[in-house]
Amino acid sequence: MNLNRNRYGSVPTYGTQNINKQKPDKGESYRKAVPKINLERASDQWLQYALVLLLPLLFIIGLLLSPVKYVYIALAAAAIAIMWLKRKFVITARFIMTAMHFSLVLITIVTLITAARPDNRNITTSLPVSGQAGISAGTNAGNAAQPQQPINPQQGQALPYPTDVPANLQSKSASEMTLDLFLGYWMENDIEHMTTLTTNTWRSSLTQNDPQTEMFRIIARRKLVEYEVKRISGTEMDTTRQAQVRCAVEFSGSAERKVDYTVFLIQENGSWYVDPNTIASGVEVDEQAEAEEEQQAALGGYEITPEPVVTVDPNTLLYYNPDGGSYYHVDANCSSVGTKYRPLTGTITYSQLSGEPYNKLKPCKECGAP
Repeated sequence: MNLNRNRYGSVPTYGTQNINKQKPDKGESYRKAVPKINLERASDQWLQYALVLLLPLLFIIGLLLSPVKYVYIALAAAAIAIMWLKRKFVITARFIMTAMHFSLVLITIVTLITAARPDNRNITTSLPVSGQAGISAGTNAGNAAQPQQPINPQQGQALPYPTDVPANLQSKSASEMTLDLFLGYWMENDIEHMTTLTTNTWRSSLTQNDPQTEMFRIIARRKLVEYEVKRISGTEMDTTRQAQVRCAVEFSGSAERKVDYTVFLIQENGSWYVDPNTIASGVEVDEQAEAEEEQQAALGGYEITPEPVVTVDPNTLLYYNPDGGSYYHVDANCSSVGTKYRPLTGTITYSQLSGEPYNKLKPCKECGAP
């Protein structure tokens, strides 16, 4: 019996050490596993993304869309203010962000001011121009007439005709208004509006370049600083007028110089336009020689008579050699032309000289071509 008691008196205890232990609270273990969210750190990251990515992107978009510029300025100011008030980031980073966005905001404000700046040329008010629109021959002091609408030769459509005339041009004739507007646009380097005041003949004659590109080529490297219309030939009843204009011109890479231009004004469809080829080149003024001549005239008691301006009929018939000739003539049998080329077979009218390829022809001095 004793042997059996010793044999079965003890019970194995493995597996019983965890019986009295409480099971852990499952909810508590889950709570310990979920990390706490640092809201302050998250806000720092969002502010950093806004300053480094979002705001520069808005600045770039604002260069294309004006309304976005105001959004960028407002958000940039708010972000910089929050950064300094909350003392986000290290001091060096704050200064860098402030300097960067201050520069971008300044550029944005300058572009807004420039876009809203009115014309600052020698005419008080710019003439609203849409497409090609010259000044009507019926426009005079206090009267802006509504002539036939000009036609765009490239589209074949009637274009809106301007009805407003600048106040300081009201006392001038229609051709003088056109000249002043054209030169005023040149002073502002406004090629688009210069082109709208050019003749239909010139525009339709272009084969290689569009009118604006050709106008840019004509005035390339020249900026008009100021001008003075010395005299103008003919009257509003004529179909062409010639204006003697003295201009102060800045040439690229050189000082300002005085140049005299003879600008042709041509009436088409009841409106006045400018022949842009006539400003392609001019005569540089020798101011010293001119001053000496005026002084001698004053001392000698005589006056300098200005050279008269001759008005040429645009329908005047001219002759040239179509086989490579460089000059045009008023006489088909001009003595300056070789015998085998006489009489000249090529004919054009004076008005066609403003268009290609005739604008490269030069007047013959022998026969007195205009």
